[in-house]
Amino acid sequence: MPQEKGRRTAAQGEVNRIQGNYSEAINCFSAALSDLAEAAQSSSAAAERRERRRIWLLAHRGAAYGAMLAIEEAHKDLEDAIKARKSPYPWALAQLGEAHRLFALGCMAKLDRKDLWDHLSLSIHYFNQGIKHKPGDPWAHAHRGATYANAYWAARRLAELDFDLCMFGEPTAGGPEVLGVEVSEVLEHAVPRLLQEKPETLAKRANEDFQRAFELSPGYAWAYGFHAFQLVLEDKFESAMAQLGKAQIFDVNLRMSVQMLRNMAKLWSYQKQYDLSVKAAWLALQKNPADLVAAYFVAVGLKKQNDPTAPLAIRQTRQLLETAQVGIEYMRLSLDQLEGKLSGDKLDSELKSVLERGDIEVKSIFFHDPTWDDQENRRKAAFSR
Repeated sequence: MPQEKGRRTAAQGEVNRIQGNYSEAINCFSAALSDLAEAAQSSSAAAERRERRRIWLLAHRGAAYGAMLAIEEAHKDLEDAIKARKSPYPWALAQLGEAHRLFALGCMAKLDRKDLWDHLSLSIHYFNQGIKHKPGDPWAHAHRGATYANAYWAARRLAELDFDLCMFGEPTAGGPEVLGVEVSEVLEHAVPRLLQEKPETLAKRANEDFQRAFELSPGYAWAYGFHAFQLVLEDKFESAMAQLGKAQIFDVNLRMSVQMLRNMAKLWSYQKQYDLSVKAAWLALQKNPADLVAAYFVAVGLKKQNDPTAPLAIRQTRQLLETAQVGIEYMRLSLDQLEGKLSGDKLDSELKSVLERGDIEVKSIFFHDPTWDDQENRRKAAFSR
C-alpha cells in the first residue's frame, strides 16, 4: 500500500538525513510525499493524520535541503511546514535558522557583505522564534550560539579586510530577497541587524547560548567544540583548550566534525599557539586520516616548534598533497571527458600525464571508472605502457 511504503521511505529518509546522506534523504522524503498525495481519501481523522505526516516530511526535507546549502528549497519547505501546522513548530523554525547559518558560511566567498549579514540576521531571527516556543532545546541554543560566533568572527575579522567578500567574480544571487516578500519584510521590521551590534556583544551572546546548552545537555560534544572555537576567536586559549578537551571526552559517537577541529587548528596556528594547533589537527586526522588541511597544520606546528619529527610530517604531508593533486587532475579530466570538452591528441596527452604520475588508486579508478567505458582503446593503451 502507498501509505505503508511512504512510512518506510520516510524512515529511510530520516536515517539518511541524520547520517549526512542529504541527497538520498531528499529523494526519500520526496517519494514519501508523492506516495502520500496518491493515498486514497477516507475519514477526516485519516486526512488529519496524512496532513500531519505531510508537514513532518516537508520540514525534514527542508532541513536536508538546508544542509546542502539549497536555501531557496529549504526555505520553501520549512516555511510551508510552519504555516501548515496549526500550532507553533519550534523544530522547523530552528532548522530554518540553521539553514541560513550554513548558507552564510558555505557561500561566504560568493556573497557580498550585506547578503552575508542578512542571512546571519535571519538565522538569529528564526532561532529566536524557535527558542521562544521551546526554550529548553539545547540544539537550538547551541546553534544560535554558533551563529553569534560566526557573526562575531565576521565583525572582528572581516572588518579588518579592505576587499569585498566576493572574491570570485560577481556576487551570487544569494541575497535573501530571492526568498520572497515575506523575508524582506522580516529583515525590514523584525530582525535585529547583527551588523549594528558591537563584536563584544556578539561574543557575550554566543557564550550565553553555549552555557545554556551545557545546562540543558551537559554532554553536548558539538556545543563544547564550537564554544572552543568561539573562545579561540576571543584569544582565550586556555579556556578554549579546556572546552575542546570536554568535547573530545563527550564525543563518544565521533560526531564532532572534522571541519570544526580543522578550523581550530587554523585559528591556533594563526595565533602562533602551535602546540594547541597540532593537538586540534591530530584530532581531525584521527577522524579523517586523509584530511589535507589538518595534515598541513600538523606539519607547520611541528616545524615551528622545532620538533624533531617535523621533517617526517612535512614529507608525509607533501606526499598526501601530491597524491591528492593528481587525483583531482584525473577527476577534472574525467569530467571534461563526460562533457566532451577534450578529445584526440590533447586528451591522450593529458591522460598519459595523469596516469604516469598517479598512484595505484588513480590507476584503479581509471580502469573501473564508467566515465571511460566508451574509450576502451585508451584504456588498453594506458595499461600496455
